[in-house]
Amino acid sequence: MTVSSRLLQISILTGLVLVSCLSISNEVTAQPFPTKIIVTERNPDFRSLVATSDLIVYAHLDVRINKWETGRTLPPNRRLVNSRQEIHILNTYRGTAPSPAYLLTTGVEPLPRPDDPMNALYTGPLADGDYVLFLKEYGDKRYYTLNGGFSAVYPVYGGKIIALYEGFKELDGQSLEELKSTIRR
Repeated sequence: MTVSSRLLQISILTGLVLVSCLSISNEVTAQPFPTKIIVTERNPDFRSLVATSDLIVYAHLDVRINKWETGRTLPPNRRLVNSRQEIHILNTYRGTAPSPAYLLTTGVEPLPRPDDPMNALYTGPLADGDYVLFLKEYGDKRYYTLNGGFSAVYPVYGGKIIALYEGFKELDGQSLEELKSTIRR
């Protein structure tokens, strides 16, 4: 390989890297990442959860998570970090979602132990999976937050809804079809 052909390869690779960086930069500019801290509180009951939710969906969240610093810290040496996950909506039970729609959460890093009360306030991003989510609109119509922390998150496994410890038992074991009538009651 000649020196000139090697220089050509290097300049092409450099150009591709620059174009990639500009594309990423434009995406960040077009979709600003909010730095406000998202603090969640459990709804008092299931009826309140339904009544105060702007969007109720059956959706898939995957492993692609955008994280960024908020500039806020908690003792001892913990950082509050915001995250954004795309909500891949499979079915809508209330509201109209834009495409794409994003789940916005605040979490603590390093991660607290599972029994730490911080987890109830700062949920952080959700694991890859299918969920029924009760959401509140946040700022512009692309962003949503959990309407009540983990009481707004219901994993779906084998077509059945699972109520987590913080969740409302009215939904535990229901099918997605049964969810429609439960929400309307």
